[in-house]
Amino acid sequence: MTQMVAGGAILTMVIVIAVLLLRRERQQLHVAKNALKKLAESEERLAHALRGSDDGLWDWSITDGSRWHSPRWWTMLGYEPNELSSDGGLWKLLAHPERQDTIPNTIAQLMAGTDDHCVFEFELRHKAGHYVPILARCYIERDSSGEAVRLSGTTTDLTERHRVAKEREQFERKLQETQKLESLGVLAGGIAHDFNNLLTGVLGNASLAMNDVPPSSRTHTYLTEINDAASRASELCRQMLAYSGRGRFVVSRVPLNAIIEQTIQLLQLSISKNASLRFQLDPSLPPIEVDATQVRQVIMNLVINASEALGDKGGVITVSTGLTRVDSAYLRGAHLAPEIDGGDYVHLEVADTGVGMAPDVQSRIFEPFYTTKFTGRGLGLAAVLGIVRGHRGTLKVYSEVNRGSTFKMLFPAAGGEVNAVANKVSPEQWKGSGTILVVDDEPAVRRTVSRMLKLMGFTTIEANDGVHAVELFRAGPDEIAMVMLDLTMPRLDGEQTYAELRRLRPNVRVVLMSGFNQQEAIARFTGKGLASFVQKPFSLETLRDAVQGVLG
Repeated sequence: MTQMVAGGAILTMVIVIAVLLLRRERQQLHVAKNALKKLAESEERLAHALRGSDDGLWDWSITDGSRWHSPRWWTMLGYEPNELSSDGGLWKLLAHPERQDTIPNTIAQLMAGTDDHCVFEFELRHKAGHYVPILARCYIERDSSGEAVRLSGTTTDLTERHRVAKEREQFERKLQETQKLESLGVLAGGIAHDFNNLLTGVLGNASLAMNDVPPSSRTHTYLTEINDAASRASELCRQMLAYSGRGRFVVSRVPLNAIIEQTIQLLQLSISKNASLRFQLDPSLPPIEVDATQVRQVIMNLVINASEALGDKGGVITVSTGLTRVDSAYLRGAHLAPEIDGGDYVHLEVADTGVGMAPDVQSRIFEPFYTTKFTGRGLGLAAVLGIVRGHRGTLKVYSEVNRGSTFKMLFPAAGGEVNAVANKVSPEQWKGSGTILVVDDEPAVRRTVSRMLKLMGFTTIEANDGVHAVELFRAGPDEIAMVMLDLTMPRLDGEQTYAELRRLRPNVRVVLMSGFNQQEAIARFTGKGLASFVQKPFSLETLRDAVQGVLG
């Protein structure tokens, strides 16, 4: 009996112990399941993060030499996972030839150091043949003695980052170029304006004196030379205004081919005898809204420049036209392109087979007075760039040393009817009568304009600024047939003076005078009844033509 009781107690104890062990096993199993679940969640989060970062993973066990690369590591190089052997020869196969030795040396130096983290850049060959810029970040695991036993890390494809950085660099360079051109343009425009005021006295008085001296006189010869010199100085001012982007005078809708055809004979006379001039003109072009005179200047400057590039050896100069549809990608490589929109542009292309230009020369060709030839050159290409900018166009240059150069100008295509390309007609000898008020803060300009008007038969009254002009006009508004009004004056400028004169007599006839071009000068007078405009400096004939147009 006692033995039976003892046996039952032992059995009970065994059952209890078994139950406890089973319960403990279940608890441990539950803990293990939770741990596996958290591990799976952690791995999933890591996988999502890696997919979002678009990085490749790699691991290298130094102790046994085994290597592992994630699928993304392979696909960023164009390969299927494990398409190539991952042994130590992979570097030799994929590394850039110039860095096949430097990369292992870099890794060896990192392993021999004391840092646990490293970052370095290199290039690996893509399956397609090009090289992919790679940024590698790694962690170095070391044993108790400090020896590296394992390297693990990530690789990032830097192609897109490099592309964005290059575009940013190009944009910043273009922005600096634009700012430099704008600063120089403001300076050039201001100088041209003031210089034109001085030339008005020179050219005007020379014109007056030539009328008083017989053509056979030696004095007439001297005056002719003065007149010619002043006209050349005036042309330089016009180029300065063109460079500043203020060079559009009379804009009309004209066909580009017609402008070129009117210039052909002059072009033939302007180039070297060893140069051959060819034309490839698209007959189906839409018109462009430009100043035909300035576009002629562009053509002349570029063809002469091409002729000089040919030198004594001679060659071919080709002038061609066509229609080009441009987008933002095309405009990124053009001059001043950030200022314009994509669309249809009529292009003018001047190409030569001359010596070409190195990149350092190309970067400076549009600077005022820069030249690779003899010193003392003018504003040729700088004026071209200003004219193109003034017409809301753009410009591209293609050139290689010993392979020639091509200048391609693009002007916005315009719809509507085409205007005739007018040729300049000399004004007739005309005389009038009446009183004209001459308003200018420059005494030399006032005196010269008054003398010209008197020669035409008019009586003149002079005012040294806008305030003085309003006072004189208020004293007898009906006696004054016309007002010659300067734009830039102290106290009361041309616009303010014009408003006061119109308030005193709404139908007053005013001819505006300015050293700036017509488009810029009269912009604030649009729709306000301005009678006419003359740009300084002007000759007797030019002034007579303007006055006749208003009073004749």
